[in-house]
Amino acid sequence: MNGVAFISLALVAGVTVLIGCSTTTHPSLPVSAVRPDGARLTKAQAISIAKQAVEIEGIQVTDYKEPDAAFEIHYGFRSQFTDWCVGFESKVPFPGGYFTVFVDDQRQTAKLAF
Repeated sequence: MNGVAFISLALVAGVTVLIGCSTTTHPSLPVSAVRPDGARLTKAQAISIAKQAVEIEGIQVTDYKEPDAAFEIHYGFRSQFTDWCVGFESKVPFPGGYFTVFVDDQRQTAKLAF
């Protein structure tokens, strides 16, 4: 085997190893299943709590698009609290066709805001 063939074979073997190491073999978690820093709930859990609160109020969740949630940390003078802001938007646009549910991250309770 000459020097050029040996270098080519070594280069191909090295690239093959790098490609093999760069692929993941385990499934990654969806974003909604990951807890943000400082949160007790995941995004999916917060949305589930919000949907339950909406249904208790007699609102049909199926009339609304899939809600989205954002995690927020609020700082006070001597305290801090965390909550999720879950937004619902009607599938059929009309004035006032949206509302927000605030889910307390610590107590896992929800409040509707129209």
